[in-house]
Amino acid sequence: MFVFVRLVETGSFSRAAQELATSPATVSRRLSRLEEHLEVHLVHRTTRHFALTEAGWLFYERAREILRAVENAERSIKTMNNVAAGSLRVSASTAFGAMHLGPLLPEFIDRHPGLKVELILEDRYVDLVAEGFDVAVRIGGEGASNLRSRRLSRERAVVCAAPAYLDRRGTPRTPAELEGHTLLRHTVIPRWPFRVDGHSLEVDSGTNIVCNNVTVVREAAIRGLGLAYLPHFALIEELAKGELVGVLEEYAAHEVAIDALYAPTPFSAAKVRAYIDFLVEKVPERLGVLDGVAISAYPLP
Repeated sequence: MFVFVRLVETGSFSRAAQELATSPATVSRRLSRLEEHLEVHLVHRTTRHFALTEAGWLFYERAREILRAVENAERSIKTMNNVAAGSLRVSASTAFGAMHLGPLLPEFIDRHPGLKVELILEDRYVDLVAEGFDVAVRIGGEGASNLRSRRLSRERAVVCAAPAYLDRRGTPRTPAELEGHTLLRHTVIPRWPFRVDGHSLEVDSGTNIVCNNVTVVREAAIRGLGLAYLPHFALIEELAKGELVGVLEEYAAHEVAIDALYAPTPFSAAKVRAYIDFLVEKVPERLGVLDGVAISAYPLP
């Protein structure tokens, strides 16, 4: 089809062959194969000239439109790989997405106005490929062998409680003093890990609330119902305001990795690269960490 269009537009077998870096005989053979396929004559040939048949003119007009459409499609794909545009689907946990990814969206869209971002918040691990997601932000360092990842942050979890609870029940000074306290549990940390004199220790004490949602556990702690052991990213504002107070800082041993995962492709789409680069820049800044070390009262070792 391409050879036929170039033949028509150059006006001769020799010029078409020269433009296509081939021979006039090859151009002639390609034309013959096309006519055999279509079962119709496209040109009237003479020794030195050719003229299009009625079918030839019709096929030329349609073929030219098709080739232009192909060219536009190729240009669009190449543009997509170099310019952040189109739709971007992102998966994240309910708590982290609402607290940190959502507030960052306006700045990201300001930088890339050609993008439409769909942020889906669910407390489950999605299948990126099967469910059509471009990026997943996951807490805990768990990925899949068929995915690539970039580390966004790494933080120590914090044991905390409301001042009213500590006034009422006392402030534990060592993990052993948690005995008799009420522990508000997130299902990700069912037994609380500590490091005492270089040894690992897990504490399991009484509780009346167990939940798989960070926000629920945090709000229960703010209301003075007990002690909570949660990632620092979920407590930044509450610790700053004094609504929660950190305890046992030197013993807490649970670390949280925050990663951006994406499916590997030969040519990573510009939109995926742009979003992950943005998160690598902004998430540590937002969480108060620099080069993987928390800038807070709860530094990593």
